[in-house]
Amino acid sequence: MVDHADGTIQNMNGTVSDIRDPLRKDLTELQATLQEAKGLLANIQVLVRANDSRIEDTLENLRTTTQNLSDLTDSVKQRPGV
Repeated sequence: MVDHADGTIQNMNGTVSDIRDPLRKDLTELQATLQEAKGLLANIQVLVRANDSRIEDTLENLRTTTQNLSDLTDSVKQRPGV
């Protein structure tokens, strides 16, 4: 029984050793990818902050345009022949 348990443990150790190096490589690559993603997100935040006023202006222009289109639609509905 002890020999069988020892063989099982040796087999498990071999399996763990076989997957350890590829797993470490994958984790290292994942860490590098996460660092790149953090950098990208930081750059996007800077870009959004730099264009914040432009985004607000664009949204306000869209609201105004939408209101103007609504007013025009109402006017055409009320007086279609004019």
